[in-house]
Parts: sequence; structure tokens; C-alpha cells
Amino acid sequence: MINFDPKEHRYTDDEGREYLSVTQLLERMFPFDRDEIAAKVSANPNSRYFGMPTQDILAEWSAAADKGTEVHEAIETWIKDGRTPEDPALVPMVEQFAKLPLGDDVLSEERVWDESLRIAGTVDLIERQAGECVIWDIKTSKRIEGDTHLKYSMQLEIYRQMVEKRLGQPARIGGIVWFEDYVRRGIKTQLQVVPHLACQEHVAALLRERRMEIST
Repeated sequence: MINFDPKEHRYTDDEGREYLSVTQLLERMFPFDRDEIAAKVSANPNSRYFGMPTQDILAEWSAAADKGTEVHEAIETWIKDGRTPEDPALVPMVEQFAKLPLGDDVLSEERVWDESLRIAGTVDLIERQAGECVIWDIKTSKRIEGDTHLKYSMQLEIYRQMVEKRLGQPARIGGIVWFEDYVRRGIKTQLQVVPHLACQEHVAALLRERRMEIST
């Protein structure tokens, strides 16, 4: 069984062994040094952050992440308990999500892991259909393009492989459930379903490196 510490974003098993999160694994291919990037955009005259102290930029990014978490939690609560959010800013998000043609058997925020690779993660949505599972991911980012689109697609593909292994049945990717630029658009945000990119070769190379790391 896998345990998760949300404050540390840390996964461990019942024996205390630490698992690398899928997010951390992908950061090896898509590094993001928050402090360094905050300093760069603060010094860039073409950036909306120009002249802002880096600590203020980091605080704004942290607040944006918290807002994204609120959307995830509101949808999870609606799926599991059927409750509408008390926060009126979140109600339109749940209402839009409820219109998606998903089946009645949907798992939310489901932990998955691979003991052989010592990696773990949390799948936003697993839709269980007859004979297969469909994997979905929820995003609230400003854009989904370029490396960001590839990163999200790789995340889904890794989850898909772990779901197949854990549940013992075929799994496929449904897509990325995107609340476009939710932090700035708020209740005006429109939900889109973004198809994932073909990324099996990228994922295979990344997992091969992880397997070599574990074996040494």
C-alpha cells in the first residue's frame, strides 16, 4: 500500500520506502527552477512580472497552485459525495465538469504505483467501463502547448501504464480536462477536453533511465 504526505508531496510504502512521484520524475526532463525563473521574469521588461520582487512572484505562483487544488477538491467532492461547492467561484467548474459524458463509475484522486520502478502518483480520474479503464487528468494552467502539452501527455501515459498494472485490465487515455487559465478567468473559465500527444517513446526512455537507476 502507498501512503501520501500532501505537505511534502511524498509517497512511501508500508515499509517506509520512499517512492519518486511521477511529477518529480517528469521534472528531470522538464526542469523548473522556480527561484531562477522568478528572477528572470522579474528582470524581463516584456513580462507582466517585470519589476516585481521575486518573493512576490513566488507567492503569486503558490496562490495559483492553491486555486488549482481547490478545483480538484471541488470535483472530487462532487464525484464522491454529490455535494456542490460552497464557494460560488467553484460552482461553474463543477457544473461544466458534470456535463462531460463520463460513466457512472468514476474514481477520483486514485493513488497508483509501480513497485519495480519505485514511482507513484495520484490519478485525477479513472473512468471504469466494461472491460477497460479510461484515464483523465484535470488542469487549470494558462496554456497547454509545446513542452507543457508533452509533459501532461507523458504524465497520463505513465499513469495509464500503472493503472493497467494495478487494476489488471486494459487502460486508455481519455484526455486532459482543461479549465483554461482558471486563476485569472475565474467563473468565466471554459472547460475544454484536450487530446493527449503520442509520447510512448519519450515515456519508454524516461522509465528505462529510472529502471537503470533503481538497479544500481
